[in-house]
Amino acid sequence: MNKNESIAKYIWHDILQNSQSPLRWRFDVSSIRVIENGTTFRVNSPFVRGWVRIQQESDGSFKVGIKPDTFGSELTYQSVTQEKLISTIDRVLSQGILTENTEPTELMVAV
Repeated sequence: MNKNESIAKYIWHDILQNSQSPLRWRFDVSSIRVIENGTTFRVNSPFVRGWVRIQQESDGSFKVGIKPDTFGSELTYQSVTQEKLISTIDRVLSQGILTENTEPTELMVAV
């Protein structure tokens, strides 16, 4: 097994399969591919249909790219820790939140 396959296996086996969240993303099993330092796969979630790319960075964190079919460019999240990987992707795919902020925030509304 080469380096890219090992990283892809680590992402799928040790991170994604240890959570229920990826099941909500409705990923297409036949689209799963090994890429440089990671994996990519197609999703058909309620809010986003498109591609997800996960690549391990040199410091051990992850770079996540989400390319919706209906959005002009790819959303990119860099330096995502293993602990935040699923929640970062889930906020976009399951909730339609397209910002870099992966922490819940309170918004003040002027009345």
